Amino acid sequence: MAEGILRKMIADHGITHIRIRSAGMLAVNGAPAASSARSVSGNHGVDLSAHAARFVSADLIDEADVILVMERNHLQEIREWFPGGTGKIFLLKSFGPDGTDEEVDDPIGGNPDLFELCFQVIESEIRRIFPALLAFCGRACPDDKKTAN
Repeated sequence: MAEGILRKMIADHGITHIRIRSAGMLAVNGAPAASSARSVSGNHGVDLSAHAARFVSADLIDEADVILVMERNHLQEIREWFPGGTGKIFLLKSFGPDGTDEEVDDPIGGNPDLFELCFQVIESEIRRIFPALLAFCGRACPDDKKTAN
């Protein structure tokens, strides 16, 4: 959902120099987004129908300029698996001004209401960090390669 929300925000602002990619710690390559994620996101104008999951990889970590994760265990595991990416990995809720050390709960296995709540939390956080994310990428990324995971 985070990838779809951020893609939509970037498109709505006419931004073309930033690439968004998502990856999971337990993702099955090529799997579609969960049906509840597709449904809830669609209700908010975010289309996840073309989403294909991918497992986090060294190539994705290396090419990313900033990596936003939902949970502390993801933060720790990515740092352990890919120590070269440590300085660019942040909890979504800790990135940018007024950040906190809180996690975004994973709704997988939950009912549609949990997906709705998760969508709202992620969208709110992405709106909060959007200016900081643009500034970060504007400074840290050459014009031909700007990526957020």
